[in-house]
Amino acid sequence: MERIVQAIQVDSKNIADIFKLPCVKGIEKIDLGPTFKVRVKTYKASVDAIETDWICQFSDGKWRVLIDAIYAAYMIYIRECVDKS
Repeated sequence: MERIVQAIQVDSKNIADIFKLPCVKGIEKIDLGPTFKVRVKTYKASVDAIETDWICQFSDGKWRVLIDAIYAAYMIYIRECVDKS
């Protein structure tokens, strides 16, 4: 199983750090819903990440966008796997 080696949550407070990620293709302000979206180049396609999403790089070098609930579940799963070993 690939592991997350780098993760950053999309938030207006860390937008400068997000823009420095090599997978980020642009940041766009939008009028409805979240205040902005981030265009992320993943291993399959370009994906929009919005506030509270996580931009993650996995140990295989590929980038993925995870919603907050999936990121939290992944972290719990990894923690349980480590506890069992």
